[in-house]
Amino acid sequence: MFVKVNRPEGNSNKGGSAKMANYLFKEQGTSFFNSDNVNVGKEQVISELDKNHKNLNSKDDKFYMISINPSHNEIKHLIGRNVNSFDELTPTEKEQLNIKLQSYTHDVMDKYALNFKRENVKSGKDLLYFGKIETERYYKHYDKEVQSGTKKTGQKKEGLNVHIHIVVSRNSKDQKAKLSPNGRFVGSKWTLKGKKRIVRGFSHIDFKQACIEKFNDKFKYKPKEKENYGAPITQTIKGKIKGKTIAKVKQEILKDNFQTERNFINTGKKVISVVSNPGKGIKKEVLKKVKNLLLGKEKII
Repeated sequence: MFVKVNRPEGNSNKGGSAKMANYLFKEQGTSFFNSDNVNVGKEQVISELDKNHKNLNSKDDKFYMISINPSHNEIKHLIGRNVNSFDELTPTEKEQLNIKLQSYTHDVMDKYALNFKRENVKSGKDLLYFGKIETERYYKHYDKEVQSGTKKTGQKKEGLNVHIHIVVSRNSKDQKAKLSPNGRFVGSKWTLKGKKRIVRGFSHIDFKQACIEKFNDKFKYKPKEKENYGAPITQTIKGKIKGKTIAKVKQEILKDNFQTERNFINTGKKVISVVSNPGKGIKKEVLKKVKNLLLGKEKII
């Protein structure tokens, strides 16, 4: 299971949500859903998100995108039989799969809400979010199959490619809390109006791991090693450096873009080896940060 808070392109999340909603609505046949409704139209999504901007200025993020990306085997497990494409499913199986994925999406948003550690944000019901299930993926220019010439950009990918896109407002549903997963002060305590002390920040590592554990527990799934996102890194360097360093190293690596992260994790390479002999796709600044952490040149907070 791979759950990711996606980085927006440019300033695409600092204005209205129409462009985003139109993009997500490209695959017809499925509507948006939230914690209250399984059939939400595009216009309602745009209206509700764009009305939830209290105390946000023109330069602030207005919403964030999250993607839930089950593996081929995880989708087969939810279906309950061996299939190789979504088209093979009966109407009943498609409906049952949607119900399971919608339920899991609500669990993911519960984990997202709790990760902020705010007193007035305790579950996904405190958030304004909308999810959309999609059943197809297409080859992009950076895919190795396209680069090798065996596939073309825009060509439909084979296999079970069911995934979920989520758009969540920066503001909580009651608009009393600004919630940014880009906060850099994880674990820090701040004084609010001289009275309250709150923990700021958002741990992407904790969020990803909590979502994995929830899926495995909820659906009684026993994952293969490559499906346990983040586990190979911990296992390969466990015992060599302190736990806080492991967490910090993982946090730096997992900041990178979707494709690089996933390729890096799934290879199961040792972090030390990668730092010594970096391959393509790992950013130089990430490598430098990781190397300094491993060598003890940078303080672990």
